[in-house]
Amino acid sequence: MLDRKLFLKLLKLLFVVSLFIFFNSCTKESQDLRVSYHSNKPDEGGIMTLSLTNSDNLFEINYHFSSNLCGLHLMLKNDSDITIKNVKLKEDDICMYDSITDEKLLNRSDDEKWHAYYDVDFDSCKAKWKELIEGAKGGDLKFSVIASEVESGHEKTYEFRVSEANMRQLVALIEQTLVERISSILQQQ
Repeated sequence: MLDRKLFLKLLKLLFVVSLFIFFNSCTKESQDLRVSYHSNKPDEGGIMTLSLTNSDNLFEINYHFSSNLCGLHLMLKNDSDITIKNVKLKEDDICMYDSITDEKLLNRSDDEKWHAYYDVDFDSCKAKWKELIEGAKGGDLKFSVIASEVESGHEKTYEFRVSEANMRQLVALIEQTLVERISSILQQQ
């Protein structure tokens, strides 16, 4: 009788432990659209950021009010050196001022996270992004980062989902900020 009770308790304990392992191994995704600014004047500074996470990986699109720059920050977890081959929204390349080359990414610490920064040509991307947003019909859009391990040449794809609503809001906010900035400049002249 004691052996049976002990066996059932051990079985329950194993079940609970397996649940913890299962939930910990599930992909953890999130998305966050943040706007922070320092003044009501469009040229005084501030930043708009769309952050997408998938497990321990990060994909961010930043727009700086004061400089009118739109940038892409990648933080990817991998055991060895990697290079970025391409970055896509759905199946289309993201318009970047920088060419994506086979340069190794920066490893900022010992946590095996690799960092890359690129300037995005928002004006060139805007029309295609709007078309993809309309085509999503309320569903998610997917950014794909294709990377290659330096030593083995093995390709790995990192994927980040963004809701149609957050992507639409990001594009609208950047456009609105650009219009306000141009209007402010014209009023000063």
